[in-house]
Amino acid sequence: MGSGGNRSGICGYLGTRLLRVSLPVLALLAAIDPALAARLIAAKGSEAGSGPGGYGRIVLTFDRPVTVKAKLAGGILLLGYGERVTPGPERIAEEMPAFVSMVRRDPDGSGLRVALQRPYQANVQLAGERVFVDLLPEGWSGLPPPLPPEVVAELARRARVAEEALKARMLPPARKALALELARLPTLTRLSLRLPDEAVATVSAEGPTTLLRVAGSWTIDSNEARGRPRPGIAKLATESDESSASILLTPAEGYTVTT
Repeated sequence: MGSGGNRSGICGYLGTRLLRVSLPVLALLAAIDPALAARLIAAKGSEAGSGPGGYGRIVLTFDRPVTVKAKLAGGILLLGYGERVTPGPERIAEEMPAFVSMVRRDPDGSGLRVALQRPYQANVQLAGERVFVDLLPEGWSGLPPPLPPEVVAELARRARVAEEALKARMLPPARKALALELARLPTLTRLSLRLPDEAVATVSAEGPTTLLRVAGSWTIDSNEARGRPRPGIAKLATESDESSASILLTPAEGYTVTT
């Protein structure tokens, strides 16, 4: 009994140790396999004036969304990707010389080091596969520069597509049946629809036809009313759509509908 307990404890210990070792190994494989890394397609710069209201903009374009964080340290802008990224063409210093003097890639592909001409504030905006890094004067006040209109339009389009896809995957709510009952009295024919407290019903007239509409995921069960004689009723129909269920009642000649 004692040796069996020791074996269980040893196996459990080894299992835990193997799990702890395997996780870093998996991370290392992802770091050294280029096929698993994101790719930097382009790194460009632009200048929007050099006066008090001017700013510089770095645009990083990847082949998939990458989270980029910015940190300023001693005149150096550190752009960290948080993961390995395969390098791509980069012309930041050439395209914004008033703001940037030199750019170096981290050897492990985890970011860029940007040498600045003078101290700036850094503002990062993520936009899908593109990342906008704005270099703002230290005295900048107010909102940061906006994203280009075409980028905002593309983000809005993607949001609509994602919302539509989510709605398409969602199952419609189950419809609850409301029983339509018919009663014959000496002077009238009565149709009854028992509504729960949360149901909201409206009544309107469409020519000679009276329409009773119940908002929500309901359906009208009219089997009991359809299978019996219906004096005074010329036509009885039910219908439903995504937002409501309805009864359409047309009285016979000489009859009227009251609710």
